[in-house]
Amino acid sequence: MRPKWLIRLRKNIFYYGMAAIVGISLIISCLRMNTEHIFLCVLALILFMLPHVLNRWLKLYIPPVMEIVIVTFIVCGIILGEVENFFVRFPYWDTIMHTVNGIVCAALSLSLVVLLNKQDRMLFRLSPVFLMVVAVSFSMLIGVLWEFFEFGVDRF
Repeated sequence: MRPKWLIRLRKNIFYYGMAAIVGISLIISCLRMNTEHIFLCVLALILFMLPHVLNRWLKLYIPPVMEIVIVTFIVCGIILGEVENFFVRFPYWDTIMHTVNGIVCAALSLSLVVLLNKQDRMLFRLSPVFLMVVAVSFSMLIGVLWEFFEFGVDRF
């Protein structure tokens, strides 16, 4: 088992690397005076802080691997997809992002159910079928909400 300081160091290096990618994209967007891309870069930086905020305020622990997957998804979807135009350059980029989004949301929902199941106040046993139904339902809910968000942003 790896020491905690090594895991934390690797995670911090990864976060700073991804933040550097977003920062470079933000600087390029500022030079181009593209306000939509500036907003997306700032949004990505805010979303980077979300796991830390959830951990600090709500005491919600998100495993480091899940954090890395979420941050990678944010960079691939927002920065590479929208700002760097990967959705236009690569024909299947949108399909790949939707597929990865479904997998990430299903894994996140399973993590949340396991987290709730570990609490001392509420102890309950869930069947694997129920866990899969929750994972698929949560994933579909997030997908639908994301499509509503995309439609609203496109209209606005």
